[in-house]
Amino acid sequence: NKLNGVLIQGGGIDLQKDGKITEYQSIMENVYNIALDFNKNGDYFPVWGTCLGFESLAIWASQNPNFLGHDIDQNRHHNIKFTADDTKLKSALSHDVIKYVEHDGGFYFNHHDIISTDNYMQDAKFTDFFKVGAVSSDEQGKPFLATIEGKQYPFYGTQFHPEKNAFEWNTSINAKHTPMAVLASQQIANFFVKEALKNSH
Repeated sequence: NKLNGVLIQGGGIDLQKDGKITEYQSIMENVYNIALDFNKNGDYFPVWGTCLGFESLAIWASQNPNFLGHDIDQNRHHNIKFTADDTKLKSALSHDVIKYVEHDGGFYFNHHDIISTDNYMQDAKFTDFFKVGAVSSDEQGKPFLATIEGKQYPFYGTQFHPEKNAFEWNTSINAKHTPMAVLASQQIANFFVKEALKNSH
């Protein structure tokens, strides 16, 4: 009752090995289950997953350690394309930011696993829990999911790193730092903070 939400950051740890979830994923699934119980009991409790966190949420929802596809797409920025108009995340972005991220490669991607647009619809457990908000594609044009959002509960995930635009200034990181890129990052941050303020913890 002293937390207002949970943000699961990106990283490089394994989520599954030899067809079984790892200890890290098992711990995170306990966190997700606790958050889900809060929400089912009427206590609004948002969860956000970025990159690795996004992938972790997907494995948890699908209950399939092998749910993710493999695709090395590192140190890139890509467009995203919103595929649903009724998501809270899209509604939180201004018209100018939506135009920017859809046409000017506004978000930074750095991953080696994806949720393939070809495969996710075949997983009923995943599609029962999450709806797809946006898609993207790698340098070879291979499409993958870029954002997901819980259908009933405030669970959100992005394959991209929204924080990099504003806070990652290592010159080896190919993130954009234009005013519009930073604004996109800030609007997403503002959205999750507002979600977390919906409870009285």
